[in-house]
Amino acid sequence: MTIKKNGRPSSYTEGQVLEGIGIVEQDGEIPSGESVKKAMCDQLMVSGGINAQSLDKEVRRLIDERDRMRIDRLVVALPATSKAAADDLGKRLTAAIVEHLADDHNQLQIAAGKKLVEAKADLSCHRAQNRDLQAKLESKDEALAEREAEAHELEQRLASALAEISILKDRISALRRDDDFRAQMLEVMRDAIGDRQLLAE
Repeated sequence: MTIKKNGRPSSYTEGQVLEGIGIVEQDGEIPSGESVKKAMCDQLMVSGGINAQSLDKEVRRLIDERDRMRIDRLVVALPATSKAAADDLGKRLTAAIVEHLADDHNQLQIAAGKKLVEAKADLSCHRAQNRDLQAKLESKDEALAEREAEAHELEQRLASALAEISILKDRISALRRDDDFRAQMLEVMRDAIGDRQLLAE
């Protein structure tokens, strides 16, 4: 069959590629695009214009296909007892894996549940602490408001007291002026009475 896909030249066939792979393997080498190309050109008289990179992909595809076919033939040739044993082993292995996964899943769920409970407890504790702090802040705010109100009241009382003191000082000054006036009048009257007594004598 002539190979024409993926831009590969039609100068070689799949059979020639398989034959080239066989030649390389017989020489104890690992088949690749370069080694199979050399074998095909040297021994199968294929044109040297082959793209080694494209040939390498074809070589790997054909080797994989050949290996699959070989395994399929070996599987078909297996005795029924071997197949049954393999099936039984596969079932037991599957059961063991499933049990292991189930146990791991259960342990993870338990651990996740514990962490969730711990997280909820921590969250509840933090919320309680926040409420306590909020209450303390509110209490401090109330106490501060009370102190500010008391200070304002004291300031008003002080202002009122200072106003009363000022009024009292004014009254005292006025009384002192009145006392001075009275003392002066008494002095004048004494002098007048004394002058009259001297005249009468």
